[in-house]
Parts: sequence; structure tokens; C-alpha cells
Amino acid sequence: MDRGTRKRRAGLHLLCGLLLSVIFTGCENNTTDSNVTAATGNRIYYSIRETAVPDPDEDLRRELGENTEVLEQFVILEGETLYRISQCWTIDESSEIGMTSLRYCIQTLRQPYQKWNSEQVAHGKGILTDILGIGEGVIDFLTYDHSGYFVSQWREGTGELDLFPEERLEDTSENTKLCRNIEGGYFAYEIFGNSVIMLDEGFQIQETRTLGPETLIYGVVQEPENGVLYWYGMRSQVFGFWRMADGAAILSESQLTDGVDTMSCQVQSTRKGDFYLADCQHLWLLTEGAEPVKLLDFLDRGYLLEDVYSMTIKEDGGLLMLAKLEGRNFLLELKESERSDDFQDIVLATTNLPNSGLRMLISHFNRQSDRYHITILEPEKDEDWSEFIQKLQLELAAGRGPDIYSEELINVEEMARNGYLQSLEGILEDNEDYWAAALDCGIVDNIRYGIPGECMIWLAAYSQDLTGSRSSWTLQEMMDAVRDSDVKMLQRGVDGCRLVVVYGLYDVSNKDYIDWEAGKSHLSEKPFLELLEFAREYADVGKYRTAVFEEMLKKGEIAAENDGLFGVESLSGLNYLEACYDGRVSVIGYPRAEGNGIYVDPHMFYLSAASDKRDGAEEFFRFLLTEESQRAYAEFLMIQSSDISSYPIEARFPVRLSALDRLVEVKQAEKETAYLTEKYGIRYQSKGSTKEQVERFRFIIENAMPIDARIEQVVDIVYEELEPYFQGIRTAEEAAEILHNRVQLFLDERN
Repeated sequence: MDRGTRKRRAGLHLLCGLLLSVIFTGCENNTTDSNVTAATGNRIYYSIRETAVPDPDEDLRRELGENTEVLEQFVILEGETLYRISQCWTIDESSEIGMTSLRYCIQTLRQPYQKWNSEQVAHGKGILTDILGIGEGVIDFLTYDHSGYFVSQWREGTGELDLFPEERLEDTSENTKLCRNIEGGYFAYEIFGNSVIMLDEGFQIQETRTLGPETLIYGVVQEPENGVLYWYGMRSQVFGFWRMADGAAILSESQLTDGVDTMSCQVQSTRKGDFYLADCQHLWLLTEGAEPVKLLDFLDRGYLLEDVYSMTIKEDGGLLMLAKLEGRNFLLELKESERSDDFQDIVLATTNLPNSGLRMLISHFNRQSDRYHITILEPEKDEDWSEFIQKLQLELAAGRGPDIYSEELINVEEMARNGYLQSLEGILEDNEDYWAAALDCGIVDNIRYGIPGECMIWLAAYSQDLTGSRSSWTLQEMMDAVRDSDVKMLQRGVDGCRLVVVYGLYDVSNKDYIDWEAGKSHLSEKPFLELLEFAREYADVGKYRTAVFEEMLKKGEIAAENDGLFGVESLSGLNYLEACYDGRVSVIGYPRAEGNGIYVDPHMFYLSAASDKRDGAEEFFRFLLTEESQRAYAEFLMIQSSDISSYPIEARFPVRLSALDRLVEVKQAEKETAYLTEKYGIRYQSKGSTKEQVERFRFIIENAMPIDARIEQVVDIVYEELEPYFQGIRTAEEAAEILHNRVQLFLDERN
């Protein structure tokens, strides 16, 4: 819990501008509004309707039986119908190969997108390798068998695949994309190839168009009115979009300020001759002869799309997208619309949400609210943080800035006392389900200013051989126990300065060092000098190699392990701590004069006194801490930690006790794996939690307390003045006297 680990920084930081662009919002079968700016500068308003695609396997397994294995091959959106093609294998445990009876299942999902219709198709005419084209109730497939590639056709209701035509296709491979064009013929290209082949209705080659030696084709799209073909991909190592006939560039990557995620890139032509270009981060409108217009910025707006599968233009001109979000498929429908006059865009300033699960909650809030929207404002990708802070200070001086601050941007106590923050008293209902220690971190001078969204926990664990039967201990008790033992190092990775701060000064109830209530420093007196001597003797100064860590732990030569439990996967970290001490682990935390040194470190949000968006901010804060939101947060993070999502998420702890209970239930239900995980030479089970481990976790939760924000204001001073002592440049008395004078000056100014 040193300066590099803790998040709060001194200074008052306010943001210098509002990044206002469209947000792709919505919830299951819910319509909300958002806006974009066209190239002309006119505002265009859109409503986004988001519909969760029902699980296609739920009904299918009931129909085919629980002993059926389903392997999805294609999911594609054509018009307003969703098609899914899967291989279905019957599992036969008596068979040597385990699986027999291969069938195909073709499923369709039409409005109102509530129930899949399925049709089984007998296998026997080859393996379906690609979709060539889809009509109403008809799908043409590229099919492969031992003799080569051919075309087969499925008509809804027949349960059969018909060959069409009978002849095999020449010059076709597994990378071939064969597409039906609007004239009735076909065109083919190799993915990552450089040529397009035009074929007639009988698949006879009419023309081959080679696009150049430095060309890689990602996709080909046809304009629906006149049939003109366009391709997108790489030319001379630059992504772009070109007209095939004459090579005219419609788009060059240099025109897209944020680049393109080519792995998820999809292009769709409009009836007006324009094109939509979408990836997991952005949606662009492309018009020949004009600069591209960025309609949506998914990632910057907290909308964590994991994949974009396909797009289509509806009959009414709206755009319909099939995308993956939070491990599920959704249909996203974009239409021009009117936005309510009282709509509020609430700006939340932060530097600490790059991969946080809080982005998921913010996205959920935006999608369920038709009046308020949270815009996340962060430093630009390559922006220097010091310059970012300077801009914030200019905004503050001008009386402007964001509505909500994330805690790492501000000195909370100073801002609250100087009137820069609004009191949030009365926002939260009196509910025993709140984790009180987390809520208390937002209180200054007995007034609530902050609302937590997620938490970490800081603690130290020891061997019961060292702690005995204690359920807590004071600093003096810990130092005496260490000196009477074989301990050579207090904790791996904890240097002298960090030892003093975490094991000594974080206990603000210990008035031997700093009496915060009286505003008196005692850092030049005997108790603190004794702490300095202890820290010098037992600090980790790099004397021992990591390779001997396990051996030293087993011999009792290292007293403590583990700085923190950071969230969902940290429950398995208790397995690691247990393995460190052969099952005899004590999680009583850092020493304190009263209670346990187990500290809750929440991610807090504060409302600016200058904000006129209090109603929306209050609704957002309440939403963050509803039981539904907190349980969704916990369950979402557990899904993320199992690698279902392509986005790595920092899985912190929820703030509701019921959500913590849910997390424990899931971890307890995990089956122990046959393999062990290793950390610093310690081998332990990474899955499953025993009854004893759960009891330890509940002890941690029940005995945790808030970190006192006051100590954060002197941590930098402590490091600056004590490092010369631990380097041998100053004596303990000299370092302590200088530190005492600086801290006393700070206390005098503070009071």
C-alpha cells in the first residue's frame, strides 16, 4: 500500500472541456436517446433500441436432448431476421469416439425477437463452410466434401440441403468468400488475397480483377441500387475503403482519427450510396467526396462491445446491428428521433476506469435512463497526465468543470472543507445491506461527500505460530513477537518507508505518532524512533532472492504476506495465504491500538459544488448501490474472470453485503481443479473455497474499517524525509526531527 499502489493524489483537479459525442445507449427492449454531429455541424438525434438475443441453445437442448453437443458455426443478420447455423452432435458414452449422429440445425429469430424457430437438417451432403446469400426462407451455402467445394441450398420447412448446381467449384479453398450479387450472379475473393473473381449464375468465371501486389482484402460490399462493388482492407500497409472499378479511395485510415479495429470491422451500404463502417469502438458514416463522420464512440463512452458480427439496413432506413456485449448477443437498432428537452449529460471525470467493472454499471445506467447520461471524461490516449492536471486547475479557476469527480483526482478533505463538494447526505436509504466500512470512506467532518462504487481490501496475514490465538494485535505486540522469533524480514517487498507508513502511521488512533484531533506531531519522540529502528532491521532491502521466499516462509523467517485482496479472484488468494502457512494462517491484519488493521479502499465519487446536475447525479449514485446493480456487478466480474469476454476487467469487490454473499456462493460452488497454481514457489488451489476459507473472508469483511484519508496527505512527506535515513545518509534522530517539523507545519496549516 505504498505511493505507487494508493490512488489519492493531492491537489484540486477539474476538467477543461466536455467531450460531447453520441452514446450508444439502450437496455433490453428499452429505447433511449443519443445524438451525433454530422459533417455540416447540425445535430442529429437518434434513439437506440437494444434487444437481448434469447439463448438459442435453451429450447434447442430441450428439443434435441441433454446429451446433444451444439457447435455454433454461423450467426448472421439478414434484413430483420437473425439466422444461426449449428452442428449438433449426439453424445454416445458407449461409443469409442464419444460422439455420433451429426446433424445441422438452422434457427431463425424474427421480430419481436423473443423465440427461436429451429429446423433440423440431415447431414450427408458435405460440411457447410460459409454462407453465400440469404433470401426469405432460403440460404445458399458453400459446402465441402472429400471431392471439393460446391453450393447447396436450404429452403425453410424442407429439412433438406439441395445441391445447386451439381458441378464442383474450381479454384476454391477454405479462405474463399463466395457472395451472391444483386444481378443474380456471384463474386468470389480470398480473405487476405488481392483479387476478386466475377462469376455468372452457373458459377462460370466471367472476369478476374487483380487489385495490386500490396493489397489484402478484408471484405467486399455491393451498393444495392447500381451494383457497384467496393472493397476494404489494406493497401501498402494502410487500411482503407476503395471502389473496385477504378480504385478510387473512399476512405483512408488517416481520415479516421481513432483508427479501425480490423478484427471486428464490418461495412454496410445504405440505399443513398453511403456506407456505415463499424468496429468494437466506433461507428462511422462514409460518403464519397466527404470526410468521414464519427457517429458513435463505443469504448470512450463505456460501451464495451466485444464483437460486431453484422449490420443491415432496415426497410425504414434504420440501422440494425448484431453485436456481443457482456458475454451476450444483442440487436442494436438506431433511428433518428427526438430527444427530451430536459435531457442531461452528466460528466464524470476520472483517470482510473480503463478496465474497471464500473464501466459496465455506468453503461447500464445510461441504457436504463431516458433523462440522464453519464459521460466518462479521461486523459486522451497519449496525453501527458501533468498537462491534463494543469487543464483541470485552469477549469477550476474559471469556475467550470465536470459534475462528478473520481477520488484519485482530488484532495477530498481539502475540497470538502473549502466548499468545492456538495454534501450527499440523505441520498442513500438506511439499509443494513450496505457495507458500512466502505460507505464511511466518503465522510469528512461527519458529513457524507462520497459514494463508493467498488472496493479493494488491504491487510497482512501471518502464521498462527507467530500470532498465537490473538484476533488482533497492537504494534508493540507485533514488534515483540517478531523480535522473539526467527523472523529475518517482516514482509516481502515492504521497504523501510512503506513499513513505517503501513504498519505504523495508518493507525491514526495511535496518538504516539500523530495526534490528529489535537493537531500535534510526536514524530521526534522515543516511540517513533523505536519504530524507525524496527523498520531498518526488518525491511526488505533486496537481501534475499525471490527464489528462497518459500523456504523462508516455511522456516518462519518472513513474518507477513499479502498486501491486499483486490476483488473477485482474490477469494482464491485466501487459498494462497493458507498454503503459505501450511493451513495455519491468521488474517488479523496490520497492527492497531484498537481493532484490526484491515482497510477498505473503495473507488469513491464526489459531486462538484459547481454542478447544476444534482438530480441526475443523485439518481446515478442510487443506481450504483442498488442491490440489483451490485449483484449484477459481482456476477459480471465473475464471468469476466473466467475469460468469456475479450475485455480483461479489474474485478473489485461490490459494496453490498448481499452481493458479497453471492460472490462467496459462486466461489464455494467451484470445483477444485486437478492442477495447482504457483506463486513465489507456493503451490495452491486456484479454484474452490473451503468452509474455513469462507469464515476467514467473513472475518475480514466484518472487521474491515475505512482508510483514514488524513494520512494520505502526509505520505509523500514521510517518504521524502525518511528515505535518507534508510539509505544511511541521516541518523534516525535527524530524519525524525525534520519529518516532525514538516508534519507539524502541515497540521498547523490544516487547522
